[in-house]
Amino acid sequence: MFGRTLVDGIMQEKNLPMTDAGYRQAVSYALASRDHSFRFVRPTALKVINESQGMMNAGLLKGCELIKQGKSALWADMQATVIEGPHFPMPTGPR
Repeated sequence: MFGRTLVDGIMQEKNLPMTDAGYRQAVSYALASRDHSFRFVRPTALKVINESQGMMNAGLLKGCELIKQGKSALWADMQATVIEGPHFPMPTGPR
């Protein structure tokens, strides 16, 4: 999960205002967590998390397909978009 997605989910879960102050409160809450475990139950928070997870999974699947074809895969942006990366010689034997 991307950091911004976590913060957005926390803002929804804690019903914080969608302002700079709300964002800072959510970041503080996330950083204060010692176990890095967060529970989301509000539908609006779950929607944020689930949509992000779906985009990430789609990007990972595309990346795996590129790698299976002997190509490299790169994250193009923070929305889990995968693009074909530069072509490097693939090792043919043990290193």
